[in-house]
Amino acid sequence: MAPDLFHGRGTAACMISIMRQARARRGGVFGDIEAVRAWRAARPDYTGTIGVIGYCMGGGLAPLLAPDRGFAASSVNCGTAPKHAYTAGFLAGTCPIVAGYGGWDRSLRARRPGWSRR
Repeated sequence: MAPDLFHGRGTAACMISIMRQARARRGGVFGDIEAVRAWRAARPDYTGTIGVIGYCMGGGLAPLLAPDRGFAASSVNCGTAPKHAYTAGFLAGTCPIVAGYGGWDRSLRARRPGWSRR
């Protein structure tokens, strides 16, 4: 399932709003994601585990959902979260996280030490 995090708003304004919510780790976007997670968990074919996966902006939200949000795994793909999401204290209570980043992704260059074009 993929919640429509932009639902009816302009892309630029919505992205700014989601980034603010990501820093606070609360807000409508987190409510929308929780609604989808809860809906899936209530279905009769629920297996007992639900993961979260995010690409780009969603890749920045996925690690923020890893601790205490009811997910069994979090997959981050080419996204960045606020700096506090990468601290040992934050990561101590998370579900397993797997991440994939494109080697040529210029938007992540400043976040990855030793980045180079090979």
